Amino acid sequence: MKRLKTFSGILRISAIVFLMVMTSVSFAQDKAESLQYVGKVLDIDGLPVPGATVSLKSDPTKGASTNVDGEYVLTATPSDVFIFSCIGYETIEVEASKHQKIVIMKPNQEFLDEVVVVGYGTQKKVSVVGAVSTIDVKAIRSVPAPSISQALVGKVPGLVSRQVSGEPGQDQAFLYIRGMSTWGDNTPIVIVDGIERDLNSLNTAEIETITFLKDATATSIYGIRGANGVVIITTRRGDVGAPKVSLRSEFACLSGMRFPDFINSGEYAELWNEARINDGLEPTYTGEEILKYYTGSDPYNYPDIDWMDHIFKKHTFQTVHNLNINGGTEKVRYFVNLGFTMQDGLFKRDPSFEYNTNVNMYRYNLRANVDVQLAPSLVAEVGLGYISKDQTHPGYYTPEILGAAFDYAPNKIPMRNPDGTFSASIFNQYTNPYMQATHGGYMTQLSYNLQGTFTLKWDLSNLVTKGLNWTNTFSFDQSGYGWNRRLKGVNSKEYLGLSSSGEENYKVWFEKAPEIYSTSAASSRALRFFSQLNYNRSFGNHNVNGMLMFNIAESVNQLAGNGTAALPSRMMGLSGRAVYDYDSRYIAEFSFGYNGSENFAPGHRFGFFPGVAIGWNIAKEPFWKVDKFSTFKLRGSVGMVGNDRTGGTRYSYLSTTASATGFLMGQYMNPTAGYSENIIGGGSDVTWEEATKFNAGLELGFFEDKVTFNVDVFKEKRNGLLVQRKLSVPQASGFQPWQLPYVNIGKTENKGIEAMLEAKNTTSSGLFYSFKGNFSFSRSLCIDRDEPANQPEYQSYRGHSLGLSSALIALGFFESQEDIDTSPRQDFGPVQPGDIKYRDVNGDGIINNNDKVLLGHPQVPEINYGFGVTLAYKGFDLSIYFTGAANSSYFFYGSTIYPFQWGQEGNIQREFYEYRWRPGADNSNAKYPRVSSSENTNNNRLSTLYMRDNSYLRLKNAEIGYTLPSRWLKAMRMDNFRIFINGIDLLLFDKLKIVDPEADNGNVAVYPKQRTINAGLDITF
Repeated sequence: MKRLKTFSGILRISAIVFLMVMTSVSFAQDKAESLQYVGKVLDIDGLPVPGATVSLKSDPTKGASTNVDGEYVLTATPSDVFIFSCIGYETIEVEASKHQKIVIMKPNQEFLDEVVVVGYGTQKKVSVVGAVSTIDVKAIRSVPAPSISQALVGKVPGLVSRQVSGEPGQDQAFLYIRGMSTWGDNTPIVIVDGIERDLNSLNTAEIETITFLKDATATSIYGIRGANGVVIITTRRGDVGAPKVSLRSEFACLSGMRFPDFINSGEYAELWNEARINDGLEPTYTGEEILKYYTGSDPYNYPDIDWMDHIFKKHTFQTVHNLNINGGTEKVRYFVNLGFTMQDGLFKRDPSFEYNTNVNMYRYNLRANVDVQLAPSLVAEVGLGYISKDQTHPGYYTPEILGAAFDYAPNKIPMRNPDGTFSASIFNQYTNPYMQATHGGYMTQLSYNLQGTFTLKWDLSNLVTKGLNWTNTFSFDQSGYGWNRRLKGVNSKEYLGLSSSGEENYKVWFEKAPEIYSTSAASSRALRFFSQLNYNRSFGNHNVNGMLMFNIAESVNQLAGNGTAALPSRMMGLSGRAVYDYDSRYIAEFSFGYNGSENFAPGHRFGFFPGVAIGWNIAKEPFWKVDKFSTFKLRGSVGMVGNDRTGGTRYSYLSTTASATGFLMGQYMNPTAGYSENIIGGGSDVTWEEATKFNAGLELGFFEDKVTFNVDVFKEKRNGLLVQRKLSVPQASGFQPWQLPYVNIGKTENKGIEAMLEAKNTTSSGLFYSFKGNFSFSRSLCIDRDEPANQPEYQSYRGHSLGLSSALIALGFFESQEDIDTSPRQDFGPVQPGDIKYRDVNGDGIINNNDKVLLGHPQVPEINYGFGVTLAYKGFDLSIYFTGAANSSYFFYGSTIYPFQWGQEGNIQREFYEYRWRPGADNSNAKYPRVSSSENTNNNRLSTLYMRDNSYLRLKNAEIGYTLPSRWLKAMRMDNFRIFINGIDLLLFDKLKIVDPEADNGNVAVYPKQRTINAGLDITF
């Protein structure tokens, strides 16, 4: 609970006076019996309670107050009784004879109930009956991740995440609440200070609370935007008191993880010879040539290039700084934060090149929140935010650079030619990966986001009725983005060896490649207005909370490339909520959203989305006599929510035309340009997705909530998923696939369970310890979608999990020609021993694409969990947190795992090299087929042979810190000085080994994730 500093100051002065009087009186009365008692007052989280009063029951005028560290000194006799009291805490009595150095004070629930931020308002935690989760902001501040989405991983039950890339500025994690429910956009909406905004543009130093809304009752007020869940963030605001300045500075070393491990040139040449022999051909390389690859004796004719090592360094760094000031008076309160984040990339630089070509990101955050008490019943709130992001990048995009590194075999070309020029072949725009990363030019990107939120709160308690207030909010967001790309011209040659006269021969691709300049820009503006009435009042044991709100929003793409994109996107609606609870025992809640979008047909733009929930706190019943249970609450909810982010084209209900050629007209039937139907509109029936959600929950608290346990089971039925009729309309109809209409025919079902356990305590010696763990399971099934009429049942997506892959079932490898002759015929190409043997699923004796089945698990994990511990003692603190996932499958595919797919081109994973099937060898441990010298159409296809268990366990983050004791802080005139070391992605246990388990399927060229070791300090004065 926040306290007034002026009030604390009075208590400190009083403590000195009381101490002087108490000491003199007790000394005069009984010098022999007087003792000095020293102790410390903490709350149930182990934090100091400053300003608490410690007095004597026999003489309340004698006492002391605790300092900023909760410490006190009091003189008394062994027969005295201490009374510990503080606003917001329960008063306790302790006999002096039983005095302990540590006293724990518990919150006074009758004075101050914990408040939870919900949609467009707050509720007492005890009255929340929807599926709502909160996270302690301190837990994410200990994660040195520039993107907040990374810091949330594994911390909240029901929250699923995947971080695909580690590239600066592109390292955000994809977040899903309770898994996948649609094949469109599954991400939740993010509300910052009541406005839909970007999560990852914020700094953790700006955040006050983070809440996750998951069921229909909690999200229905967002109507057609709430079906995927809602993340609500409030930023920090000022407190009454003298200005407090806080500085947090962090410096980190980042180390790249899971770089691809490719074979070297000698191994490559030997493998090529093996492939040729397998195909009945003569080997290409002699033993002498292979030896030259291994020894490096002729590096230009027999190069051995590790392209990943040439373009990537192993380590880089980042730094994050936040400086804020917080304070104010009863009339004006303020909070201002200035943040700076810098991430450097892993690409190497060539010192001889004049420009910085490494990828990096500079982000500047400014947040200013000011509250002004205009009148006793009128408060104005102004919130301003500015986020500016400046990024640089090599002239070639990351996928181009990494794609080139994957495509160039280690023995294809040297990095540089004998004359010092860059070596290149016809591949990859006549460049090589190192040239692209270090000499190919550069790109600069600049983006900004200006946020303004203006709120007027009018307390109508005296004017109309007690507990009523009226809030009006207007917001203005302006965003811009632009980039400039400069491709540098370079010399490009391919070394062909020495001529008969001893001269160097080259194939010149470019004497100097042309320099290319390109640019792009985007700008958007969003305006929103909310007007809401709030009512909160108690009548004895009857507590009533209500909200009714009107909202309207408009966003405009100011640099749209076509007329349709230039049209404003608009939303309008009403939302409401009513909560009733009796004695915090019986709780009922009703909420609704009635809103719509201009993206749908007139007359079909608005929808009504209700939600209802009930709760029963059995522990509040008079008959409940189980003292160990402090909370025993049952709750359930049901409701409807919508999702208008359905994919497809804008205004999918309209038919469009496009220019076309090939019309034969006139006497001579000359080809003539004209117009044709571009997309057939779906008509007025095209609308949003509609989700019906059910939730049942149990909340338990033991030993005065030192141990809490929550569990929720949920089920969602989603109808109206948008589908384009590409599969069910036969090609014989004459329609092109892009012309076919979008219709809302998809159906899914998502169900699962989530749970959270937390235990925390502070011992009498002052040791604070806590354990937190959460688990969630969700499975989303396809109920209906667009499919061909003759689709076999075993290939139908209906009844299967969303995101499954269609693949063949591999039975192993053909071991002999007899094995091939006695097996069903495989129509993917000629086979021989060492090729993959597939199952004849439909039993027709022929194996082809009709034998594909849906198998494995989705790549987005169905099971997610996290757990960790925190310890604190005498200024030291330690926290460790693990995250994990299961029920996820990963498929390898692509040129580096399908060797020689394009002949002697492309790198090859060592994983394949070491575990391939070999003629005449013991192949009991073989995981991959024989190697071929060209495209093997039988082996190079998706099958269970390339499917892996994608479960993992990470040591996601850990931190150790030390806070200086109060006596040192006083000498330095500081309120807090803490130093710490922390890190993220410290350990990884999985079965893939060669790629990160959160990466996309396939052996894709992606910027690696990094391990972060970070050190910093946190100062307040």
